[in-house]
Amino acid sequence: MQSFDILQFEGSEDCLKKQTGFWLIDEIRIVEFFHGIWSKVHLIDIFHPDLESILDSINDNYITIDFEWKPSHGNDQERPISLIQLGFEEGAIIIRYPVGFHSEIVKTFLATRSFIGKGSHNDKAKLKSLFGENFFINLEDVEITRIRPNRHPASFLDMVEFYYKPPAAPFKDPSISCSNWENEMLSINQVLYAAFDVVGLYFAFRSMPEPIHTNDPTIKGKKGSKIKKQQDPVQTLKFEKDRWCLCISNLSTDVSDDMILSLIPNGNEYHIEYLGDMKWGKPIRRIFLRSKEERNHIFDFLFLKTIGSEKPFIDKSDKPHERSKSQILNLYTIKE
Repeated sequence: MQSFDILQFEGSEDCLKKQTGFWLIDEIRIVEFFHGIWSKVHLIDIFHPDLESILDSINDNYITIDFEWKPSHGNDQERPISLIQLGFEEGAIIIRYPVGFHSEIVKTFLATRSFIGKGSHNDKAKLKSLFGENFFINLEDVEITRIRPNRHPASFLDMVEFYYKPPAAPFKDPSISCSNWENEMLSINQVLYAAFDVVGLYFAFRSMPEPIHTNDPTIKGKKGSKIKKQQDPVQTLKFEKDRWCLCISNLSTDVSDDMILSLIPNGNEYHIEYLGDMKWGKPIRRIFLRSKEERNHIFDFLFLKTIGSEKPFIDKSDKPHERSKSQILNLYTIKE
């Protein structure tokens, strides 16, 4: 009978620091991501001789999915996907996808199954870069279809706690998110971070409401459901002079909503609104903040995140509440 290492956590802030060393290819560990709940985490790569049978063994009604790639800095070229995470009832399969290589087995699997993701806009763009512009994946972004339409907490940790329960340890460490996912070997904490993304989403999804609506034509909402009318935050906050706004686009795709919110004290209380896309595909996001200092702090951080020689377009107007959503969209889509 095969035995596996067991990783159990007492919940302290520094408990993950005790996990040193690397997670080797084809190594399996049993992890307690939630107290009393054990998940099997298996790290493989696209060269694994049993890759196809391992993927075919996933027979769950739904599979959660996420991706990691090496962050790009300054004038660095954006990096391709280097890690694919799959979550299901038993646990997670983490697939290393080395840069410069191709797996038809993985491509076929992703193209023929249905998946659940969160904040998947950049993921879909990365997949097209990896497999070609005609690649299609049936991927429901629950942030668009189930979370934001119901005004439920949208940051990852708050979502997990709202729909399921708190994790056994602080697996979502921002420093891990920004780490090098192309390293020759991944650390134990990198694999734990990656696995928690899909395991946490898997358990949270079980309690999510039915989809209400979506702007994504590849995902169908509940038949007969009505789109809930939502107020434009610009209008809602029109007379709140203590609010400060940032409208952000042209960011490198490794800058996630959670990364932006991690820069703000009590960032889980904030809401980042997705307004649409620029003509060249980059999303336009807007966030309202409590102070000019908070706004400038985020601005300074994001200004360092570039695409080639292009700086991110950031609206730092002192009177953003006087600008309508349509005016903002015009501001960000007129440049060719």
